[in-house]
Amino acid sequence: MSIVMNQIKSFLSGNSMTNSPNQYYSTSEKNGNSYQLQTASHNDPTPPPPYSSGPTCDQHTPNPVILEFQRPSQQGYRWTPSHGLSSGSKSTGASPSVHAPSKPKKKVVKTSQLHFLLPASNPNDMFCAIVTAALVNRYPAPYMVGWKGEGKYNASAAHTAKLYSIKKYLDELPQGGDDDDLVFFGDGYDVMAQLPVEVVIERYFKVAADADRRLADRFGITVEEAHKRGLKQTLFWGADKMCWPALNEAQCTKIPGSHLPGNVYGPKTGGGDVTYRDAKYFNSGSVIGPVGDLRNFINAGIASLEETFDPNFKYKTSDQIYLARLYARQELSRAEQVENEYMMASLGDNATAIETKNITEYHAAIDFESDFVQTGCFAHRWMNKLNYNNSDNTATMSKDVYDVGKNFKPYRIQMPTNVYQSLIKVFKSLPAELATMSARDWVGSLALDTNVATRSIFGFYHATCSKRNLISDFKKYWFHPYAVPLLQASFKATRQDEPITEKLIDGRKWVYKTVYPDSGAPEDQLGGVLTDFKNETFISFSTLCGDYLDILEPRH
Repeated sequence: MSIVMNQIKSFLSGNSMTNSPNQYYSTSEKNGNSYQLQTASHNDPTPPPPYSSGPTCDQHTPNPVILEFQRPSQQGYRWTPSHGLSSGSKSTGASPSVHAPSKPKKKVVKTSQLHFLLPASNPNDMFCAIVTAALVNRYPAPYMVGWKGEGKYNASAAHTAKLYSIKKYLDELPQGGDDDDLVFFGDGYDVMAQLPVEVVIERYFKVAADADRRLADRFGITVEEAHKRGLKQTLFWGADKMCWPALNEAQCTKIPGSHLPGNVYGPKTGGGDVTYRDAKYFNSGSVIGPVGDLRNFINAGIASLEETFDPNFKYKTSDQIYLARLYARQELSRAEQVENEYMMASLGDNATAIETKNITEYHAAIDFESDFVQTGCFAHRWMNKLNYNNSDNTATMSKDVYDVGKNFKPYRIQMPTNVYQSLIKVFKSLPAELATMSARDWVGSLALDTNVATRSIFGFYHATCSKRNLISDFKKYWFHPYAVPLLQASFKATRQDEPITEKLIDGRKWVYKTVYPDSGAPEDQLGGVLTDFKNETFISFSTLCGDYLDILEPRH
């Protein structure tokens, strides 16, 4: 059994451990029958200016530290709304009349949740790294779709099983929910979280609004008019620099380019080297968007699969091919509509309406700027670890990744305010003995993976092309030295109906809906996953990843 597992079990049983050179976890004194995660009191500095992000090549990781943690109390955070009107008013003694003031009505605030889905069938070290990254960043307990699936849900037999497993979840919504809830889906063995959950939720609505505006601009109409016509950008899929499978079909040959500048990758942009190509191609390995829209898109993908299935087609079991074709069909439909709008305007007021055949609209979009997910294939040149440690919470990019030689000048990239504030929140959850510097200095010490070209500190990393470095990459992420205490803090904070953030996002309150078992092994306090397998609806982290806890040990 690994050192980490022994330390976890020793901590949970209340036994203290000596701090030998190879032991970096220790336990605290028992306080009755409960343990309280220690936190330090820190002054929260004024947050920095808003948004932007960028890359570095600084790959250092903090030295191993001694962690001290305690069994979490049963108390969680409590959310108190800061909005709305008083529900009552003093009586004036006057008889009811048309002149009597009516009682002010409380403003009703909608409550929403993020559904966090990972398709997986069995654990391994990469899967446990993915789960750890999600939990420490306080995503809801991952819901494993297709877990030990059979028949059409068996992902080991066909990748199309993913579509059926997602459909099953979206149709049943086992944790409840509404069609305007958000759902994030990422492949369970290679899509790893980097930023806390509240950042991604807030970022979603900004990115969607910007994408809607660009779409409306193509038609020369307002966003409101576009929405009335059913034109929206709500489902953001991963962006690839090359089309796979490489077929002579519309998803490879006829889709539009991104909105990024023509020199986004420097003077070599658009050249023969794939590294410098536009990341415009559909990747089915990740998506974020509303539950209802994703359900419609997945249903259309399954319908296409079943209608066109060819047992002799080389890629017949690939979910990617069926979904990418839908995206291409939508883009061709939009292009035809734009052309018809242009022709109508050219013909003048007396023109007869031109019919657009086969209008197809799924609200599907590509995450061109890697705001949510950064795919790895042919993109590592643009992925750099940066320390945002300048006084204004910027990072300095000093590496000439554009190959411009003497013309290169170092430049600064701004950390978005919500990223800064979310990391301050993480800092405040650490045990006191880990808070050896100010909150601001701690945030500045973190090496955050950033896309140099789009200047985005991406929410997730998708290890496309090759997964062989995923574990070593995992150990370089900012949260790795603090993984165990962050797992515990997350377990305490992500209980049912606890707020994901205390501020309203899109005018809504966002809460967790995870229901952990009432009783179980002490190791359950590290969190775990939910599954769609009826005989294994919850698996504690220590049970799930007990054979792979060495991934939590420090780098050497």
